[in-house]
Amino acid sequence: MTDLAQRALEQSLVKLVRVTPVSKVTIGDLTRDCGVSRSTFYYHYRDIYDLVGQVVVARFGVVIGKDRGQGSWPEGLRRVMEELRRDEVFIRNVYAGVDHNKARVYLMEQGENLMYGVAHQEAEAIGADDEAARGVAHVYAFIFVGALVEWVSEGMERDIDEVIDDLRTTLDGSFAHSLANWKLRNDRGGKKKR
Repeated sequence: MTDLAQRALEQSLVKLVRVTPVSKVTIGDLTRDCGVSRSTFYYHYRDIYDLVGQVVVARFGVVIGKDRGQGSWPEGLRRVMEELRRDEVFIRNVYAGVDHNKARVYLMEQGENLMYGVAHQEAEAIGADDEAARGVAHVYAFIFVGALVEWVSEGMERDIDEVIDDLRTTLDGSFAHSLANWKLRNDRGGKKKR
């Protein structure tokens, strides 16, 4: 029943948010639409935004997780952007109804986790420490999250290949270089805690 209730709530959220901003959707709307009780909702989620986070992670985390290697970031980003565009109304209504600062914090957490996996692998290959991997992951998460948020906030109108080409032109080769710079600084005893 638990999985069924969660799936029903997730499906109802997507259905309702496709026609109205998430800020206008109530827990009552959700529970009536999918036929579960309010207590069932609260058993699984703190609030609607907790459910929104779960839905976004479930829908887009799978896409993101497919391309964790450094060389494949353009294709991974393209797939994320295409998936966002495929359900543009849902994404716009979520974006219109959420606290953008909370969304940025959430996206940064997700972005840093994703980038850390890549940075950690690359750092190990060159003998850089975990601080270097975390530092580089943090900066790259800002870049990718910033690019995605800007694209969504501007209505997803800009051509996906243009966005990726701008990022590729700027970032090609810089990942390994950044890790090497962190390693050099840390090897010289210049560690600085963030």
